[in-house]
Amino acid sequence: MVHPKRTDTGYRKYSQTDIERLRYILTMQRDYYMPLKVIRQHLDDLEAGRAINSVPAPVSDEMLDQVLGSTNVAEGRTYSIRELEEYSGAPVELIRELIDFGLLDDEADAKYTEYDVLIARASAELMGHGIQPRHLRAFKSAADREISLVEIAVAPLASRRDAASQTQAQERADKIRKLCLQLHATLVESAMPTYN
Repeated sequence: MVHPKRTDTGYRKYSQTDIERLRYILTMQRDYYMPLKVIRQHLDDLEAGRAINSVPAPVSDEMLDQVLGSTNVAEGRTYSIRELEEYSGAPVELIRELIDFGLLDDEADAKYTEYDVLIARASAELMGHGIQPRHLRAFKSAADREISLVEIAVAPLASRRDAASQTQAQERADKIRKLCLQLHATLVESAMPTYN
């Protein structure tokens, strides 16, 4: 997409046009999450004097929260298995199955979190619709893969030890997490058949 000239010694020599193209490419990737193929088409259209398709607005954190709802949980609160049963509405047998299928950790010291309450509650409700814990392993596998993507994306910042980089890594991880959730929710919504 950028073709800089070369010096006699082989170094790249970027013109002002090359720099503007690079800036455009990086902005479209960072702010609009556009794939390179689409960006290339935009650049080709601009060079040919054709109107480009409209560029979507960047996805804001507020938009993501509105689409996804909030899953904010109280940090630090822990539950025993009996309390997990009480607060989630999931029977102990279901909780044990969720442990067996890897959706909940097998806590030897019986310390479950608010996240575990939400997992158990959603699983109990899904079970009421005939979806068994063994069917939920796919959710866990998908979540683990998404977490891996987030970790890979923030690794360069997270490996730095300064506070500013750590803060940036956390902000980037939060943004990517929300975008993964948005993508997942949108894919499910767009492919869901209607029954009326």
